[in-house]
Amino acid sequence: MHVSLIDRILSLDPAREIRTAKNLSYRESFLGDHFASFPLMPGALQVEAMVQSAQWMLRVAYDFPEADFHPVAFSNTRYARYVRPGEQIQFTVTLQTSKLGTSAPEQGDAGRWKFKGTGEVEGQRACQSQFELVRYETSWQSVSRETRSEILRAQRETLARLQYVPVPFALHTAPALETPALAAGRSA
Repeated sequence: MHVSLIDRILSLDPAREIRTAKNLSYRESFLGDHFASFPLMPGALQVEAMVQSAQWMLRVAYDFPEADFHPVAFSNTRYARYVRPGEQIQFTVTLQTSKLGTSAPEQGDAGRWKFKGTGEVEGQRACQSQFELVRYETSWQSVSRETRSEILRAQRETLARLQYVPVPFALHTAPALETPALAAGRSA
């Protein structure tokens, strides 16, 4: 089962940084277990949201490759405050280093990226972590061409939805995604 922990992409520079947001609601399935009488977003899911942010950044940077980006290492992970239902946590994930082609693509590892991520609620640090992602192309080898096309189409549609979904209870902190096309349209 895959749970998307990103509700909106606030800004995206595929070569450098992505900013995303998650609105934590009482409807989140994981809150029933964590904890019923004092619901909190689990720290592991905060880090997973940073990983998902980095994965979106890499998909865009490499034009939606037929590959998966998996986490392989975490370090300096810290938590500073609770994230409760009704709050929005904003993630900033910055690319630190990248190394392409650390082994032959047929061996599965076609690149490695190091990121630094932070999560903030109302300007207060909630979490931080450094992590690495590796590109695996072998996970797509057994998938039919038709299924690959369907997955890539769904990824592109999800990206479009994440970039333009309004976030009502956080409008004061979540500006619209600024893209060159939007900026050019305003100046015309």
